Amino acid sequence: MGSDSFSSFSSESSIGSLSTTRTPLFWLNDREPNKRFFQRTDIMRQVDAFLSPDDGPAPIGLKSCVLYGSHGIGKTELAIGYDAVFLLSAVGPESMVKGYCDMAEVLGFSTAEAAAHSPSSSQKKVLSWLRRPVIASGPPAGPEKLAKWLIILDNLDDLSHDMVSIVPRGSSGSLLITSVHPLSTFNEFFDSTGLEVPFLSSAEATKFIRFAGRRSSRDPEFDESETEHALEVAKRIGGEENTPFILGIVAGILSSSSQRKEDLEDFVQNFLDTGGLGRLFKKEVKGYLSHRYGHSSIASAWALNKVEPERQKLLEIFATLDYTSIPGSLFIHVPWNNAEPPKLALVASRGDWYQALTDLEYLSLVTRSENRGLRIHRIVRDCIVAMMQDSTAAIEEAFTSAVKLLKQAWPYALGTGVGEGHDNARWTQCLLVYPHVLALKETCKVFQDQLKGNEIIYDFVGLLNEASWYNYQLGRNKAAFEIIDDALAFCEHTTVDTFRLRSDMTGTRTNLSTGMSDPFVSLEYGKAWIDLESARYEETGVVTAQLAAANNSYGACLAYCARYDEARHYLGQSKLLRESLPGFKPSQNWSPLYYLGVTAWLEGKHEEARDFLEQALRDREHEYGPEDKVGMRCGMLYLALGNVYWSLGKSLLSSKFHQKALAQLNETVGKEHHFTAHAQYKVACHLMRNDKAESYREALELLKDASNIYATNEGLIPHEARCLYQAGEIYRHLGKKEESLKLQFEAVQKLKQAPLFKGPVLTLAPDITAFDAVIPGEAR
Repeated sequence: MGSDSFSSFSSESSIGSLSTTRTPLFWLNDREPNKRFFQRTDIMRQVDAFLSPDDGPAPIGLKSCVLYGSHGIGKTELAIGYDAVFLLSAVGPESMVKGYCDMAEVLGFSTAEAAAHSPSSSQKKVLSWLRRPVIASGPPAGPEKLAKWLIILDNLDDLSHDMVSIVPRGSSGSLLITSVHPLSTFNEFFDSTGLEVPFLSSAEATKFIRFAGRRSSRDPEFDESETEHALEVAKRIGGEENTPFILGIVAGILSSSSQRKEDLEDFVQNFLDTGGLGRLFKKEVKGYLSHRYGHSSIASAWALNKVEPERQKLLEIFATLDYTSIPGSLFIHVPWNNAEPPKLALVASRGDWYQALTDLEYLSLVTRSENRGLRIHRIVRDCIVAMMQDSTAAIEEAFTSAVKLLKQAWPYALGTGVGEGHDNARWTQCLLVYPHVLALKETCKVFQDQLKGNEIIYDFVGLLNEASWYNYQLGRNKAAFEIIDDALAFCEHTTVDTFRLRSDMTGTRTNLSTGMSDPFVSLEYGKAWIDLESARYEETGVVTAQLAAANNSYGACLAYCARYDEARHYLGQSKLLRESLPGFKPSQNWSPLYYLGVTAWLEGKHEEARDFLEQALRDREHEYGPEDKVGMRCGMLYLALGNVYWSLGKSLLSSKFHQKALAQLNETVGKEHHFTAHAQYKVACHLMRNDKAESYREALELLKDASNIYATNEGLIPHEARCLYQAGEIYRHLGKKEESLKLQFEAVQKLKQAPLFKGPVLTLAPDITAFDAVIPGEAR
């Protein structure tokens, strides 16, 4: 670590007549105060409380306090702000020796030449005085007067120091330690209080830039627009974790400009992208800042130049991931799919991992987050990314390693076998890995030119397709579309053959469009998918699970567009293809049976629909037991059966199945999924038919919850409109005419945005069937 500069301090003998036989007390005075010192009063107050001398004639016992925190955070500036007695640098053995030689000289034990000639003798004399710091004799029969001293031990980052060689046992005084290492508080030599010096928040950082960015104390305060720019700079550079040193560089740039406001605007425009930050991190600092902080650049402040090559590679991997919380399980745990973990030389074993982590923690480049994950500071991450831009080899190695790590950790659903992609037991692991997939996606955007010919892009795009499917399963269709669009853009940019993946992603987009209740768009994607899979079958003659899935999805799309005969053909084909696959189990025909049942129901063939759905339910119960919780499929069957039984005039049975659907969906996919909202709507309709005030209130709550779910997904606006209309009906029954008219007017306006809407609504409050008509599939 680079040490903070203490060259602004000089020595002076204490004022007063002292006995020539006693050691004079030596004080350090701040002859050149840091005019840009940014007060951290909350921490200074705590330091005062810990280190204030006792009221008695002599101090009793050693008082100690450790200030620890990341580089450039202002630990030494805080220490200097305290009324110090001795300043001792612990950067290295040489600085420690020199420090005691200087102390011996100013305490009057030896001349500078003599102290330098015999440093060990000088140190022993100083330690002896610290143990018994006599200032002057009292009356002949009275006690001696002892000094109340404070040593500031700065930059104690090497925890192997022998503390007895620094401060003798039994000393009476105060010891203030600054260190980057939180473990510096744990030392058997002293029972020290540890205070972590926190980063500056964006608000504090803005004040710092306003304070330090002035060319002189006569400079005016920042105006409103300048303050906004300063806040933008603070948020981009460090978020809620800024350091005075790095902000000092920004302030130095601002204070050197003749046009401060224009310079700040220019800084915002030119330094807030990755390339600009790269220039900032490498910028050499001269003059005041390098003198004050002892560093020539941000990179040197974070000691990135001292990181061993293998540890540097590990940091580069961290920088491609979600730097705020990196689970160690990505590196040391058995992969989800029980495959062999990637052979990364830098973390070949659990022991290597912990050693690497210890080395990086020692440099305060890695810390532990609250959930026991790892994190690196945002500035460190940005700095590493900026430095990687100079080396395509470093980019490819870090990106390849990150993809391999995420690939081994992701619980794959697609391509695992027909009908096997819906197990919600995967979701806990997906939740852990997903943020890192998103972060790696953004990294890929930054480096896509350097990565365009790397074969690992194929694996990464496949991982993005999985992440999109995960969002689809959770009902987050918008997020799923965004990921798949980015994945397709990477396919367009790369020179790697991604034809196989393009077909898979077309299948994902087919399902997404169906989930968005846009049957015409889903029909287009469904046709493209089945054409791709059929062409592959013609070429290879091999029946695949993907071909069966493509037939199934295209059949569902046709049914939603009221092309029932064609739908039955493709769904029947899907069923036959599944049955021809090795290891087929009847439960794997759940999907074609389900959609055959929905198709028959939409066509008005209710008994046929019931037979298909009940067969699918029996097959699942045989495989998983009754009311299974393996994904949402059982809940979907309950929902569809509730619809069919209502059409068959069996209202009690219909209500029972809709309530079972709601319970199962709540438990499997949660309370924010659009299928849960479908079930909420159906149960609400049953409650409304009770025509009781209490039932109306329950129904209104369910409709409100369903409407909120639909409102988050623009593809489900017709569903939201139907909920609003029904809520209006409840208010009408409760005699609240104004609320009823307002809701139903809003419902009609939303109804016109539905893809299946055929013409103008002629009345303010149409029959509910007008809303059912624009909602495709099982939600109708």
